[in-house]
Order: sequence, then structure tokens, then C-alpha cells
Amino acid sequence: MRKLKVIFLPQLTCTHHWTDAVVEAIGDRHDLAIFDHEKPIPEQFSGREVVIDTGGSVGTEEMYNAATDAKLWQIMGTG
Repeated sequence: MRKLKVIFLPQLTCTHHWTDAVVEAIGDRHDLAIFDHEKPIPEQFSGREVVIDTGGSVGTEEMYNAATDAKLWQIMGTG
């Protein structure tokens, strides 16, 4: 199976809970990057095929525009 290039957008609050769950679920089956709010957006999204957005509240228009290689933008939510 080919590994997908995935980027996870954690919320700034409660980061470790969701981050740990996503990292555990994906494991080493795919190439997972955790979005870093301190680094430039375009380079983090380059080549990423899947975006996992916590609750749909983390992603911004700038991120969406940078995600030119994304085929799926998954919004995680509960409730």
C-alpha cells in the first residue's frame, strides 16, 4: 500500500489529546506531519494529499490555498 502524505491541524488548546489519538490511529502506515503554527504555511502543505482539521476551526483560507496537492480535507468532530 502506498503511504499518503498527511498533515494534521491540531487546535492550540487540547492539542496533546487529539494529536496523540491521530498519531496512534495513523501509526506508520502513512507519512504524517503535525502542523506547526510557528513555521511558514506553504512549505508545510507542499505535497500533502490529506489534511485532517480538528473541528474545522483550525484551517484558514491561507492553508486551504496552500493545500494545492490535497485530495481530501477531513474535518474531525464530535457531538
